[in-house]
Amino acid sequence: MLKYRRWSGSYEKNRTGIYYRHGIYRCVAGRAVSHGRGRRADGCYRQPCPAGGGQRKPLHLPHPPRKIITKNTTGAQLISLNDSYGVTTVNGVTKTPIGISAWKLEGISKEDAIIYPYSSSTFLGLSKGDYVFSVFGTSKAKARYTIVGRGSSGYIPTGYSQKISIQEDVKLTFNLLIQNGVKSDGILMIMLNSGSTSLPWEPYTGGDPSPSPEYPQEIESTGQSGEIGVTVTGTNLLPFEVGQKGNGFEVFADGVQVDVDRKTDIYAVGRNNGNVESGYDEFALMTAGKYYIYSGTQDVYLYVVVWRKGKNVVLGHSVGTDAEQIEIMDGDKFRIFLRTTAAFKGKVKAMITRTPMNATSYEPYKPAQTLIIPTPNGLPGIPVSSDGNYTDADGRQWVCDEVDFKKGVYVQRIGKRTITSKDVFHKSGMSTDDVNYFSLGNFSLHIGTIGEKDVLMSNCFVAGINHGFGAWGKIFLSSAFDGKVYFSVEAQKYPDEETFKQWAVENGLMFLYQLVDIIETPLAAEELSAYKTLRTYSPTTTVINDAGAGMSVGYKRRK
Repeated sequence: MLKYRRWSGSYEKNRTGIYYRHGIYRCVAGRAVSHGRGRRADGCYRQPCPAGGGQRKPLHLPHPPRKIITKNTTGAQLISLNDSYGVTTVNGVTKTPIGISAWKLEGISKEDAIIYPYSSSTFLGLSKGDYVFSVFGTSKAKARYTIVGRGSSGYIPTGYSQKISIQEDVKLTFNLLIQNGVKSDGILMIMLNSGSTSLPWEPYTGGDPSPSPEYPQEIESTGQSGEIGVTVTGTNLLPFEVGQKGNGFEVFADGVQVDVDRKTDIYAVGRNNGNVESGYDEFALMTAGKYYIYSGTQDVYLYVVVWRKGKNVVLGHSVGTDAEQIEIMDGDKFRIFLRTTAAFKGKVKAMITRTPMNATSYEPYKPAQTLIIPTPNGLPGIPVSSDGNYTDADGRQWVCDEVDFKKGVYVQRIGKRTITSKDVFHKSGMSTDDVNYFSLGNFSLHIGTIGEKDVLMSNCFVAGINHGFGAWGKIFLSSAFDGKVYFSVEAQKYPDEETFKQWAVENGLMFLYQLVDIIETPLAAEELSAYKTLRTYSPTTTVINDAGAGMSVGYKRRK
């Protein structure tokens, strides 16, 4: 059975770009399946499989699940300046603002391109204190800050930060640098926060947490792009396929037979040109994470080299039976090759694996099988305090939609409501001079208990406590009995129902909630047919997916 589900989460940016991975798959390769299950929250599963199939085995978890990330902000970002010029091009590089303190960059710099996003009269006022300036994103551009009348920092690349100690009130501005000949394509984001520790990038939200009516945050769901890809392989990811031949080598089930009369590089991925990006290839089986490489032979080296941020980076090499651990980052391209230091004739049992292995337990590379799972509406979900259908690595429970290939159905547990002009709101008698509470008429949710948190998720409000009359900026249920959905807002800005509704419609106010009755929809025949073509590999099957979602795997001997 293949079963997967995903809760909505949003994403934040960090030093490696965007991350947004959570969820659960239930996967089995093969026609007959068991009811056994295990869980995994990072997109990879490794399952020992006896030849020809067999009884369920304990699951081996390759590496720790990824932490759940949402797009809720803390208000730590201090840079509030809007880009003064919009889309501009300087020396072949085009800058496009994508929010406060964030830009999309495109093009190769013809010479050093210095881009000033802010006019000479646009400054950020900063008072005495300690701060950290950080640069994030995927672009090879750099950024710096300038203290007006005092001087500038050096240009700081993505992934780095610098502490600033301010002794009196000052004004700051910022600019970007793309050095001559550098391909700038990617995202660049800058962050300034108080204190002495660099914090993850987040958009400016007025110093207050978000989402909020003033600073909405989009909700993202796994599969929102329309599909999720699943890949089935063996343990060994080094793509020398049995039967493959080349200059000086031939691949057999028990290793790669090498016969060369001089120092030689034998390529599995990429080409013998490490100084330019064209010498490197994409390699979908090695996504971001840690891996182990084994040469298995004392006279032959296994190298993994990547093109990362415009540079040739040797991640590691292995010789003999010693394993070398390497770490792949998003965006890496690869050169993977065997290197003999002199003439050599013999069998090489080289491997790349996701988990530590006994180097003598060689397995040949198995051709990758793929399954594309359509997800036209994504797989939304919400966090709950209890009774969820998934528990993440941090122990937090979620209710989420799933696709169950064993039953052949899409299981919908989450509803989505977007406010329209037809909706009617009612002002609560609990409203005060400072906070107005507006309930959504003719709509209620009969879930939860009084005091329960986070039974809703909205793009404009933080989920509040059931029966949570209090500070504004919350969405909550009035009680477990009538289940009215309330929005708490600042009374001066939203004095009545029509003002609030007009704002809600114009700003696309929406929220996710748990359905009272689960809805099951049959999967298309072609989806089930594609799933049934998957097979396990002996002795080990590895299942990965391109969404970083967790998986559970089981199998049963075919009759």
